[in-house]
Amino acid sequence: MGKAVFKTLSVAAHFEAMGDYKVELFTKTLDVLDEMYTDDGQDEDGNMIDKNDREVKLTPRTLSGVEVRICFMQ
Repeated sequence: MGKAVFKTLSVAAHFEAMGDYKVELFTKTLDVLDEMYTDDGQDEDGNMIDKNDREVKLTPRTLSGVEVRICFMQ
């Protein structure tokens, strides 16, 4: 994600330096849950388990991001 943040902030700095634009920066944090399968998709005999019958574990994580709003000032 580092390169995307750098590029986003570079675009914001470019428009802010031009002077005719209002630039607003916002940071965001979002908590999400990932569904992780607890098995390898096969039963003890090596047969494939149906997706709906597999056990799922919810794993929390946090996402961060940057939002840039650019408005032309007249």
